[in-house]
Amino acid sequence: MIAPAVNEGVVAGIPGGALVTSPSLEDIIKVSDDGTLTPLAALGEPVLALAIAADGTIFASGGRGGARIFRISPDGTTIDPAWATYPSYDWPSLTIGSDGSLYANGYAGLWRFDADGTATQVSPFFGFEPIVQLPQDDRYGPLSGFIVGATDGQLTGVDGNGNKVTFALNLTNVVGIKLVPPHATFLGLDGAALWEADASALAGDLVVLTWSSGLYRLRWNGSAFQANRISPADVLWWAIDFRGGEASTSRTAVARLSGSATDDGLPNPPGQLTFQWSTAPGISLANANLASTTATFSQPGTYTLTLTTSDSELTGSADMHVTVAGVNQAPVVNAGPDATVSIQDGVDLAGSARDDGVPGPLRYTWTRRSGPGAVSFANASAPTTHVTFNTLGTYVLELAVNDGDLTGV
Repeated sequence: MIAPAVNEGVVAGIPGGALVTSPSLEDIIKVSDDGTLTPLAALGEPVLALAIAADGTIFASGGRGGARIFRISPDGTTIDPAWATYPSYDWPSLTIGSDGSLYANGYAGLWRFDADGTATQVSPFFGFEPIVQLPQDDRYGPLSGFIVGATDGQLTGVDGNGNKVTFALNLTNVVGIKLVPPHATFLGLDGAALWEADASALAGDLVVLTWSSGLYRLRWNGSAFQANRISPADVLWWAIDFRGGEASTSRTAVARLSGSATDDGLPNPPGQLTFQWSTAPGISLANANLASTTATFSQPGTYTLTLTTSDSELTGSADMHVTVAGVNQAPVVNAGPDATVSIQDGVDLAGSARDDGVPGPLRYTWTRRSGPGAVSFANASAPTTHVTFNTLGTYVLELAVNDGDLTGV
């Protein structure tokens, strides 16, 4: 948990934290990774969707009696409440397209907004669905490069020319769809708090949020989009997002510090208790002056952290000991050599992986990354297997290996 008592309606990832809405839905609040809440923008109208441009510009859909789209500077100091209007009396979902434009989708269809707020309809009625822009990549099959929306029983994509493609989706109570960026952090609102978790293993995946049965990962298997649940059904997320990060040559371990203190109320009048964490080399604190904060450890080992509390006259302290095990690294994968084969024979695949053994056993997954036809694996979950093809051409097959936490390809 990085922040309690934030609203359950909207969350959008930003570098170093997230944006959420206030309990009234009318204010945007910045949540830092150390749990600090900072008011960012007061809009005075309900906000039902957020989108963040590459330069940090914030777009918010909201309004009463109509769907205005606010354009907000990254620091919240400049708010343009009349930047654009969605042509329908509903609150559209928002996404940033591959061309950098804002796209909005609702009962009036899918619309593109230029930098000055000028609106152009891309597609008529698209369904009242959450949307996301997919990049050009064969892993998304026929929806590569499309803006995609998800609803009960259906996954729909629209390209820049308004062409529409629809696939069956065996899910109900769909309320959101997200694309997971590289080195991602998951952000989830559960109605009481904002939570975060490492989502690196999901990089590049489409993730669908359902109200009744949790989160699902969607993957194209050559003929359809297959949904696999990735979170328990008893975790009811109200809203989710994923925040991208930068690749790092080394990984760190993070611990939540939850200190506290009781006092006799003296001296009189009593002063506010102050807190101070002291650490050793190799530890970085998000905020050393908060009882509850986060500590980042750069190396394995056993560390001692001391929390000192003062009532302005006397001090008390206590130690906390943290043991950091070997930091997990993603498996190093070898998919085997390239091969030229006849279509009737197929080919034997000889994949392999090296791993540090943390945290658990390896799981292997073969998929077709690109190629003109369908492929059939004898066992897509084995490192060595046989694959056949139904069409002549050049194929790229990918072996992904997950150690229970991280995935290597």
